[in-house]
Amino acid sequence: MPPAIRHGAFILTNFPFGPPNRPDQPGPVPHIAYCLAVQTTRKGRELILAYTSSGPWRPPGQTVPIGVIEFDRTAAQALHQKPFHLDLRVLARVPPTPAWLPHLDEPNAGVIACADQTLRARINAAAEQLALRRPEVIQIRGTQSPPRR
Repeated sequence: MPPAIRHGAFILTNFPFGPPNRPDQPGPVPHIAYCLAVQTTRKGRELILAYTSSGPWRPPGQTVPIGVIEFDRTAAQALHQKPFHLDLRVLARVPPTPAWLPHLDEPNAGVIACADQTLRARINAAAEQLALRRPEVIQIRGTQSPPRR
């Protein structure tokens, strides 16, 4: 696996879509995700990815739910992106293969930017708080997801 793919990387992935699509299959188009962790399992290496979106997602004035971090224009530009939100309630466990990482064979392996230590710590703290306070709202997609019947 290229060294650019590590904890804290914002990377182009084929993040699995939600219903009605199968959560255990790569999504059809590249989508930026945040690499929450890289770990070794009995099946080999896997990435734990968190969903990001630059699309509108909540009515103006509504509070941000636990597990969601918003990046305004300035914060997003520092990560070579447009304004977006990171949603730690939607995760995917995927192997580092071209099916899941369509730019894996390129020099940067599809990595758009990497979070600095301060941002990684902020995201990790938000993930821990979500897991402690609201674990029931966390969706896990990817190769560890049960296939949809």
